[in-house]
Amino acid sequence: MQIPFYKINYDNKEIIEATKVLNSGFLTEGKYVSEFEKSFSKKLRLKEKKSSVAVSNCTSALYLCLKALNVKKGDEVIIPAMTFVADSNVVEQIGAKPIFCDSISANDWSINPEDIKKKISKKTKVIIAVHFAGYPCNLKEILKICKDNNIFLVEDSCHALFSKKNNSFLGTKGILSVFSFYGNKNFTTGEGGMIVGNKKLILKIKKLKSHGIYKKKYFNGYFPIYDVKDFGFNFRLTELQAILGLSQLKKIDFLNKKRKYIISLYNKYINIFLLDKKIVVPYNKYFLEDYSFHIFPILIPRNIRRNKVIMNLKNKGIETSVHYTPITKFSIYKKQKIKLPVVDSFYKRVLTLPLYPKLTEKDIKYIVYNLSEILSG
Repeated sequence: MQIPFYKINYDNKEIIEATKVLNSGFLTEGKYVSEFEKSFSKKLRLKEKKSSVAVSNCTSALYLCLKALNVKKGDEVIIPAMTFVADSNVVEQIGAKPIFCDSISANDWSINPEDIKKKISKKTKVIIAVHFAGYPCNLKEILKICKDNNIFLVEDSCHALFSKKNNSFLGTKGILSVFSFYGNKNFTTGEGGMIVGNKKLILKIKKLKSHGIYKKKYFNGYFPIYDVKDFGFNFRLTELQAILGLSQLKKIDFLNKKRKYIISLYNKYINIFLLDKKIVVPYNKYFLEDYSFHIFPILIPRNIRRNKVIMNLKNKGIETSVHYTPITKFSIYKKQKIKLPVVDSFYKRVLTLPLYPKLTEKDIKYIVYNLSEILSG
């Protein structure tokens, strides 16, 4: 049996939609991008003072957020260590300094509000809070910290595509929020991202993402005459990606429900095969709620070598991943010797099992049974 780490959820509908764009002869940002942005805003139930802008990927989305918030050299941006390296890369590229925070516990890998309080300085301008695996970080506490210290909150909602808490979508509370449509996300446009937030900042970002161009005159469907008011970038989404996004947007509720069902199957077979194996399943308190269930990470026992588990599962046809190696453990930051007691205590045990809507109960049973056999051996 072969079980890849993820599969995309495309069918003939995406092929038909993509052909529409190809036949139009217009591939650059246009009407489908605009429609995608509006549909995304509507789906998130954004209030009047907020809107959305589509961009080339989520890394560019994060960069544009910091740029729009005037983050510059000498500023500090607080981020979790337990996240993808894009969060620190954009801070470094803009000339600011990333300040790394610890996780709450081995059961909740979200950024710890108490550690945030310890890391705030006069230079702190932004907190990037990540909704890890699609589950909510402590937004209530983090928003209070931001308000008390006059700091901007940017929500990294890359894992939280239409995750709900108290009937409200994650990614709608920060001054800006970012979403990813990378290949392994809950829906994908291959690459691509969306920024959601304050309308004035979104308008600024719309100019920044397209060379800083301010369009002044409308002529025959195009804008041949324009002005440039700021130094910008080319971070645009294509029409082809946008129409794929529109097609995937119609499926997302069904796809997320399938993920929730697969989580229940993992729980079922973990209770059968792995109950005595000393694994930890983080975020399990959320499994009955309406989140996006983007990935299924676990902690393997302390006395087991992770690389051996990964290779043995691969030999059984099961692909896995690791979400994540903490950013502070990469070579570029190792010299700083940043100590984060909680993250440091568990990161070597992290293993991410396959999770996507096309998995069957037979697949899940096969994955968990083989993991149990490997941990026993």
